[in-house]
Amino acid sequence: MLVIGLAGPAGSGKSTIGGMMAAALVDLGHTVKIDAFGVAVKREARSFGWNGVKDDAGRGTLQNIGMKGRAVNVDKWVGELLKRNFYNITLDAEYLIIPDVRFANEAKFVRHRGTLFHVVGRGGLSGAAGKHVSENGVEKADGDMIVQNTQPLEAMAREIAAASAEISQARRVAGCKEFSAGQ
Repeated sequence: MLVIGLAGPAGSGKSTIGGMMAAALVDLGHTVKIDAFGVAVKREARSFGWNGVKDDAGRGTLQNIGMKGRAVNVDKWVGELLKRNFYNITLDAEYLIIPDVRFANEAKFVRHRGTLFHVVGRGGLSGAAGKHVSENGVEKADGDMIVQNTQPLEAMAREIAAASAEISQARRVAGCKEFSAGQ
């Protein structure tokens, strides 16, 4: 299974682009699963009464729970994703797309199993939520790719389809390449 991770600030389009990648890879005949490190964080938040809304209070709840889990075990949320996807013998997806890479250990997990894309050009939250360490992306490393999310959705979908075709052909993308629709 090749892992494709997406990192970037809150609101940059990670989930949207992850969905575009999944659709493009399925169109190419591949099996794809989308999962996130935050799935277990959200499950915990719901057990404490979170209503599922990512307003300032909801985002603050998710950030607090996420950081408390990391304080106990820095790989807590990576481990939860591993349990759902890699310890399951019946999982047969060729690609796993993770649209919420927020920390260096999560980026390392992705890089060891595939490719990390940095989504730039949009996003950012105002206020305290936007200043939280989990909302600002991770550092770029050799082999990572950049997606310039500055174009309309239709143009981005075409660029992501082209990148997905390249991934499909190479099964692993090497080097840092920038995708920017219309440029």
